[in-house]
This record gives sequence, C-alpha cells and structure tokens, in this order.
Amino acid sequence: MITVYASRRQVMWWTVLVMAAWAAVIPALPAQAATTITVDGNGTGRRFDGIGAVSGGGGTSRLLPDYPAAQRDQILDYLFKPNFGASLHMLKVEIGGDENSTNGSEASHQRTPTDQNYQRGYEWWLMEQAKARNPNISLHGLEWGSPGWFNGGAGGPTGFYSQDNINYLVNWIRHAQSDHGLTIDTIGGWNEANVLTPYSAHHDWFIGLKNALVGNGLPTRLAAFDATGGDLLQQNGKPIWASEHGSQNFNTGAPQLARAINRDYIDSRITAIMDWNLVTSYYRTVPHSGNSLMVADQPWSGAYQLGKSIWVMAHTGQFAQPGWQYLNGASGYLGGNRGNGSFVTLSSRPTVATTARSSKPLTRPRPSPRPSRSPVGCPPVPCTSGAPTWARPIRPTTSRTSATSRRPAAASA
Repeated sequence: MITVYASRRQVMWWTVLVMAAWAAVIPALPAQAATTITVDGNGTGRRFDGIGAVSGGGGTSRLLPDYPAAQRDQILDYLFKPNFGASLHMLKVEIGGDENSTNGSEASHQRTPTDQNYQRGYEWWLMEQAKARNPNISLHGLEWGSPGWFNGGAGGPTGFYSQDNINYLVNWIRHAQSDHGLTIDTIGGWNEANVLTPYSAHHDWFIGLKNALVGNGLPTRLAAFDATGGDLLQQNGKPIWASEHGSQNFNTGAPQLARAINRDYIDSRITAIMDWNLVTSYYRTVPHSGNSLMVADQPWSGAYQLGKSIWVMAHTGQFAQPGWQYLNGASGYLGGNRGNGSFVTLSSRPTVATTARSSKPLTRPRPSPRPSRSPVGCPPVPCTSGAPTWARPIRPTTSRTSATSRRPAAASA
C-alpha cells in the first residue's frame, strides 16, 4: 500500500502515477506493507529535463516519410502529440555523414567543402513534424561519423576533431534555423567516441566548438560526455542525461524502460532519458529490428505496431513537463528495498506528480475534489484538502492526477 501525504502550503494540486508489476510475467503475491510518501512542496531536487528518443544511428526512421499521409500522421501523433501517446519532450537526430552508422547511412549536408545541401535527408522533415505537434519539444543533434574530407582527408579521430568539423556543425545548426525554422537546443560530439583519442583532443575540440557557437550568435548548448567518474558528475551541478537509453524491444522491453525512468534519477540523479531508437522504420533484415518505441516498417501497406513502450513513456510524458522539479525527499524505493519497486515525485508548483513502479501487487487508501486522468482510462479519483490518501488494486501500469481532468488530445486531421 502507498500512502501519499501532501503539504498544502506550496502544493495545491498533486498527481500520482503508478508503474506497477507486469501481470503477465509476475505471479500474484501477498500485498506488501504500506509505504508512506511525504510530499513537501518546499522540498529540494534537480530540474526535470524531459523524456525523448533518438532518430539515427543510423537510418532508423528511413521508411517513415514513405508512409501514406493518414498513417504517417497517426504514427507521428503517437510519438509527439501532447496528451495523445508518448508525448515526447525531446528529439535527438543524427547529423548525417554518409557513413554506415549502425543500421544504415544518413545523408551528409556537406559532402565536400563546396557541396552543401540543407534539404538532403529526412531528419529536417522529422524535426519539423515533431515541432508542429509540440512547439515546446527540444531538439538535439549528434554525429555518429563524419565525411572523409575533413582535415585534408585524415580520417578517424584526426579528421573528426578538426576545425572542418566545427564549421560543419555550425553550418548544420545555422541552416536548421534559417532554412527550416528549427532551433537546436544541444549539440553533441562523436557518438561512442574513439577511446584511443587523447583526452586533450576531446577537450580542445569542445572548447573550439563552444567558441564557434558563441561567435556565430547561436544559443545551442553542448551535450558532452565525461568519462572521469560519477563522483565529479554529482558534484559539479551540471545536468546528467541518459542520452541514448536502450536498446529494448518496443513491447517486451517496456518493464525495463519503466524501471529506468524512475531509477535513473534515484540512483544517479539523471534528469532526462532519450530512448534508442524512436521508431523501427527500417527493414526487418537490418539489425535491432523492433528495438524502439514502436514499429513502422511497412509503408507499402500502411501497417504499423504500437507496443507497451509507448504507454510507459506516456505515463511520464503526459503527466510531467520539463522544468518541473524532482523532490528528493519523496523519491526512492518502496520500503527502502529496490526489489519492491520505486517512486519519484516532481513538483511544478502548484502541481506535484509521484510516479511509482512496484514489483509486487499494491493496494492504496482512496482519496477524495479533483478528478484524475490516465492514458489507460482509469475512473476518476478525487482528493481532499489536508492529507490525501488512496487505496485500490493497481493495474500493471496506472497513472493518477488530482489536477483538472482533461480529455486526451484528438488525432491530427
């Protein structure tokens, strides 16, 4: 049983989301002892930066533009439309380099120093579609490789960590804005960077890239890796992201994804998670088929598949927003045991959301005046002033909120 107490000095509304045991794989167990979560609106914690997914590494969204318009819009709605499906807050795309970058190749916007085409490829289109559905979605770019002409054709780390590549990235960001009306929020370095590259090469190159961004008046921030150790990451106050979580099956991998969304913050103070990959929109003969949030690999028929992972994302994407604050004092493991399940609490002042995932069946004391909403259609549960508590059998994944009830968004016309 979970008992939730809310401090009304700062918290006028509260939301409870539950990611419970997966009934298909976990047998019924006796109800566990009550866990009390005290929600203090004055509590402290890190800023929540969002949930999202990655298109790239490589060619993972290739078949999506070829879908009939009606089905393509449905797929995009399930991924990006607020209060409809996953309701993603973040989208990271590959900056193509014409190389095989895992599942295929993505087109370069600058194949030679003079061959520049900022309409090439489909990631521009995908970012536009995401932004059209959610104007607040943040956009991120990352290279898996680079064209061979950098640094006089040196190739490898010597070519990648060069001024040519800095110019290449600045051009990509500038033309995303000028040609497509897209602001890139962060830019990364080299995905799974070559471990033989000296640290000084990474360090100096990132400083050069930052100076170039500032010099060109671009607001894009750096999302850089750090392999020096988790102790420094926790101390320097910088946001920590799981920028390529995965890769799990779109259906059977949902329990692992649900656990990660909570545990990443509890264990490591990770404030954003981006799942690889966004959508299996490539042929099934290619590696990692199905390791995504959904499957759309048959444009000739218009068929696509939704699994549980979309709805796992929805239980955070539809109920919490970037800029909310985690409450450390109301986040942890049920009964202090990670084997029982986990919970995190976020506050928007005046809204609070508690997300819990249990590995055992739970019951909850029933509260009572604001109705709840849920992406799985649960009945309303109101709350009282004072100290609300609630109890009922929990579904495999359940979400609750005391904020004003809203109907799910309609599909795109």
